[in-house]
Amino acid sequence: MRDPIWAIMDDEGRRISWLAQRAGYTRVYLSYVKAGKRHGSARFRARCAAALGRSVAELFADAKEVTA
Repeated sequence: MRDPIWAIMDDEGRRISWLAQRAGYTRVYLSYVKAGKRHGSARFRARCAAALGRSVAELFADAKEVTA
């Protein structure tokens, strides 16, 4: 199952490099997560959510909302 984050980014005209810079991860790592080769950690998901101004649950299909 593909996570909603990628469709949301497409809809907003955002690129992986944009998110990588704002979330503090490499573009390569984000590409691996997108392709399903890596599973994003809770920290990764939280940083992506903060960068996009959305909740983790909105962005990741199997996410459980975690408060920091």
